[in-house]
Amino acid sequence: MYWEEIELEKTLGPGGEIRAVQRDKKNISKWEKLKKQLRRDKWMYLLLLPGIIMTFIFKYVPMYGAVIAFKDYNPMLGILESPWVGLDHFREFISSPNFTLLLSNTLKISIYGLLLGFFPPIILALSLNQIINKK
Repeated sequence: MYWEEIELEKTLGPGGEIRAVQRDKKNISKWEKLKKQLRRDKWMYLLLLPGIIMTFIFKYVPMYGAVIAFKDYNPMLGILESPWVGLDHFREFISSPNFTLLLSNTLKISIYGLLLGFFPPIILALSLNQIINKK
C-alpha cells in the first residue's frame, strides 16, 4: 500500500465554474515511509532498546547452556568440545526405577506452588479491599 500526497489545483471548468483537479500524485515507497517513521519515532525506539537488550541477555543467552543436556559434559573441555550423546541421558532417566517417584514429586511441588502462590495473594487483596471500602 502506498501513502499518497495529493496536491489540488484550481482550474476553470467548461462552464466557467472553479473546480479542483488532482495534480502530481507523489507515491512514496514502503522504505521511504519506514525511514520517515523511524526518524519521527527514534526516541521511542531508543526507549525500547534497554528492554530488548535485557531480554536477549537473560532469556536467549542462557539457551546456549541447554545444549549440555545432549552432551557428555566435561568442564575441562567446555560445552562445545564435549562429545555429543543425543538423547542417551533422557533414555537413562526415563528407564531408571526412581522415575515415577521423581515425576510425581515434581508435579506435587508444582501444584502446591500454584495453590500457595496464587490463591492466598488474591484472598489477601480482596480482604484488604473490603477493609478499606468499609471506612
